Amino acid sequence: MLNFPLKRIWEYQMSIHNTLFFKDPANWETGRTVRHGTSVIVPETTDDDFQTFTTETDLSLNIADGSTPTAVDYVSIKYKGDLTRYTVTPSGGTGTAFTRTVPTTVQNYEGDTVSLEVAGFKHDLFEVPSPMTATSLRLQLTGVGVEVYSLMILELGLQIHANRDWGRILPIRVDRSGFVRQNRRGAVWYAQRLGATRNKWEYDFEFLSRAWRSDVLYREVLSFKEASPNCAFSREFTRYPEEVLRVTFSDTEVPVALRNPQWKGGGDRMPIRLRER
Repeated sequence: MLNFPLKRIWEYQMSIHNTLFFKDPANWETGRTVRHGTSVIVPETTDDDFQTFTTETDLSLNIADGSTPTAVDYVSIKYKGDLTRYTVTPSGGTGTAFTRTVPTTVQNYEGDTVSLEVAGFKHDLFEVPSPMTATSLRLQLTGVGVEVYSLMILELGLQIHANRDWGRILPIRVDRSGFVRQNRRGAVWYAQRLGATRNKWEYDFEFLSRAWRSDVLYREVLSFKEASPNCAFSREFTRYPEEVLRVTFSDTEVPVALRNPQWKGGGDRMPIRLRER
C-alpha cells in the first residue's frame, strides 16, 4: 500500500463546487440509525432504495469506529417535503452543535442559480461550520411533510477541482438487471427481474495532475483509492446536486501516464472509474 499522506488542509478552499471523495459513511452500517431515545431502528435512510423513506424527525446516529470518534465534515440529505432546518448535536468527541437552514437553490461555479430539486427529490450537502468528531449524533429536523430517503454523515478524504483537473468526464446511467428480449419474429421488448435495484450511475474520468499548479497529485488519489475502495462521492454538488452517492473504485489496474512524454514537468494523467453501489 502507498503511504503518501492525505491532505486535510488544502491549498485551495474546500468547496461543494469540487469533486469530493468521502470515506464510507459510518452511519450506513446496519442498525446504526434509530429513533432518538429508543432502540427502534430506522433503516429507510440507509437502504439505498429511493422508494422508501422515514418521517421521523428526531434521530440518533452511531458513527463510532469501534469506540473511537470519527470526523464529521459534511452532512448529505435526500428528501421530499418542506425541510426548513435541522440541528446536529455531537457526543463522544469534540465540537459543538449547529443548526443548518436548508436552502432550495445554490450557485454553481459560474455563479448561475441551480435548483436543489431534481426529479421530485430535494437535496442538501452542507459543510460542517467548525471541526467536529463524534461517536454519535442527534439529528433533529424541522419542516412540514418531510420524508427522508437518504442520510449520510461524511468524512472528507480527497477533493479534486471539478472545473480544472478533469480531462474526461463520462457519466453512464446503467440498468444492471434489465434486459431486452427478442422473439422468433424479431419483435423486442424490455424486461426486468423482480426485486431489481434501481438504475445507477457509473463514471469514467481522466484525472489530470499538473505538476506546476495541481492541488492534488496522482499519488494522493491512489492513496485514497487504496485506503477507501468503497467510499462516497459528490461529482459537483452545485451543478449535479442529486449525485451524492456511495461508490466503488472499479479498476484493479490503474495506469499513470505522462501528459506529454517529451516533458515530464507537464504532469500526469490517470483514469478513475467509479460504480455506484
